[in-house]
Amino acid sequence: MGTGAGAGGFVAGDVKNYPGTVTRHVAIACVLGAMGGLSFGYDLGISGGVTSMASFLKKFFPDVYRKEALDTSTNQYCKYNSMRLTLFTSSLYLAALLASFGASVVTRKYGRKRSMLFGGIIFFIGACLNAGAVNLFMLIIGRLLLGVGVGFSNQSVPLYVSEMSPHKYRGAFNIVFQLAITIGIFIANLVNYLTPKIAGNHGWRYSLGGAAVPAALIFFSALKLDDTPNSLLEQGKSEEARQVLRKIRGLSDKEIEAEFQDLVTASEAAKQVEHPWRNIRKRQYRPQLSMAIAIPFFQQLTGMNVVMFYAPVLLQSIGFGNNASLLSAVITGAVNMLATGVSIYGSDKCGRRSLFLSGGAVMFVFQVVLAALIGSKFGTSGDAIELPKWYASLVVACICLFVSSFAWSWGPLGWLVPSEIFPLEIRSAGQSITVAVNMLFTFLIAQLFLAMLCHLKFGLFIFFAIFVGIMSAFVFFFLPETMNIPIEEMSKVWKQHPYWRRFMPEDDDHRSSDLTGFTKSLAITILSEVGDRTFCVAAILAMRYPRNSVLLGCLFSVIVMTVVSAFVGWAAPNLVRNKMHLKMLRRCSLRSALEEIVEAVLFPGNGRIISQPCSSFSSDSVLFGKDSQKMMSNSLFPKLLIISQPINPNLAFIRVITKSWLRLKRNWLANENDLKGSAGKSKVASKRDKNLKRQQKPFLTHFFSPTFLKLATISLAADEDTLAVVLGGILAQALCTVAAVLGGRSLASRISEKMGPILWARIGIT
Repeated sequence: MGTGAGAGGFVAGDVKNYPGTVTRHVAIACVLGAMGGLSFGYDLGISGGVTSMASFLKKFFPDVYRKEALDTSTNQYCKYNSMRLTLFTSSLYLAALLASFGASVVTRKYGRKRSMLFGGIIFFIGACLNAGAVNLFMLIIGRLLLGVGVGFSNQSVPLYVSEMSPHKYRGAFNIVFQLAITIGIFIANLVNYLTPKIAGNHGWRYSLGGAAVPAALIFFSALKLDDTPNSLLEQGKSEEARQVLRKIRGLSDKEIEAEFQDLVTASEAAKQVEHPWRNIRKRQYRPQLSMAIAIPFFQQLTGMNVVMFYAPVLLQSIGFGNNASLLSAVITGAVNMLATGVSIYGSDKCGRRSLFLSGGAVMFVFQVVLAALIGSKFGTSGDAIELPKWYASLVVACICLFVSSFAWSWGPLGWLVPSEIFPLEIRSAGQSITVAVNMLFTFLIAQLFLAMLCHLKFGLFIFFAIFVGIMSAFVFFFLPETMNIPIEEMSKVWKQHPYWRRFMPEDDDHRSSDLTGFTKSLAITILSEVGDRTFCVAAILAMRYPRNSVLLGCLFSVIVMTVVSAFVGWAAPNLVRNKMHLKMLRRCSLRSALEEIVEAVLFPGNGRIISQPCSSFSSDSVLFGKDSQKMMSNSLFPKLLIISQPINPNLAFIRVITKSWLRLKRNWLANENDLKGSAGKSKVASKRDKNLKRQQKPFLTHFFSPTFLKLATISLAADEDTLAVVLGGILAQALCTVAAVLGGRSLASRISEKMGPILWARIGIT
């Protein structure tokens, strides 16, 4: 078996190929089992159409109805922005998140089949409650029950299909689950298009009640199914497991013996694991756990689900009429369903990685195109206009192309890959984590989407496009090819991957535990950040600007800083010889310290240490200013350093700090007076902007200083578990930043002219 191309494209070269082909029994079992996706898909499609129906809004959300129907001046982007309305959609996914953990226990102890049966029953009850709802409370309770049903179905169905299907066709059969989801979405969109025409304004009841049909289909399908051989072995039913394996493979006992014995071995190993939730945190399962978290996380941040369950609302928000938006949603649903067929063929022919990467590239392009199309018509004002027919058709075409690229890549593979990578002893727990992460971010996106559309406007599509680019890079570097690998042989894939192999038991890896790396990173970062420049800059910015804006900006910068630093630390052992690590760290630290001292000594009278902080490892013009660059070029720097030695650096430093602080405070007070007394004058505004720009420059350039790449984080990431170091560092940075921002405004009013220079000196010293 060849090695896939790309940084992460490694597959196991020594795996077993069990005999067997697609039999009638396995086809029926996998197709009927995958019908569990119908319920999930139907709900994804139905909620958006229902929330755009006037009769539904008038009964349960009158405030949104008035805004949509009566207030024609409302910004198109913000027309449907209502937390109560989004709660109707998102409550299902919150319930599914919580239910997935209980589903793990049921699936492991009582089998995949019983888990599907239970999910079908609960989903049916929830659909009936929604159809007969008379108030918002009853509506939300019904949605919560639907969520429990979805949690059980999504936890058990992918496992069922993966374990029943032959490994050569596992991808195709598993994608039938995603195909069922797309069929459910299409049917829901079609129902939403037809039900508003029903007399009596009760069309929404038929739409919501229609969810009972896929629920009944799940229940009666599960009654006819055999449980998987893996599940039967876990329950101690060895002979029944052999019979089921023989039936679905269409082979004799002798021909299935090798596969059966491997299943027995895996089952015995699984029985030794009493606490799968504890075991899944072990280092050897880090690759699978990382994928179980990252893949569903990125899947939701493609923006696809918001297009699906808010398609009518989204299309109305960008100028479509009610009927046109519902019809366009039917079209996108049909495209979604048809494009999924490409993945059924391609996943076992082209490979998982190829589909992931190609789909990501196409999604990125059309997210950007959609942002440009919507932005060019509505801009940031969102004024209501009627789109020309050709322009509306172009928008729908771009949405369809985006939907199709998701349908043959991240849509089905987001469920397939996590379901096939876990060993039996933690498989149920791993799938629960996948479902939980998926539902968590589905809930967050569903809850925040309308508010994000209101505030980000057409930039929302750029937001999703950025994450599409990030997730494509993640797949390229970290996801190995899993095509044609038997589930019980999947560990060999990780052992051959250039990054993940360090986590496998055979590797001679003497890194300390994850808890140690997390604790060290947390403690060192807190100790180094309290009073550090980043801490002080955050506090000072909070004195001047709104806390929320400063907090979000600082949190984003420190998260990026920590991730980049940890990546440098992780990559350093592969790029630099071990003997050079300590030398590099010492040189960086020494140079940073010397620059501070020399700057205070050489420029005692002009506040250079404040207006030109150390800003780069490589740019001398920024480190010391234009004068120092000239000195360096004339080879006078050593002489000046010797001449300046008699000067008391401490006194010079304090003098510089005092002048800088007084100038800063004077400029800020001048800005305040200008704002109060001369608002609206262009000269005053120009002066104010100039002063602000001059004072902001040190703060902005600080984030490109040597402290941007935190040496402590780099060092820890080189020796400890990288993920643990990142988590510890981000938590510590977040705590320090929050403390700085919250305290900055209150401190501003209490800082005297004597105390100011001392605090400002602290920034320079650190």
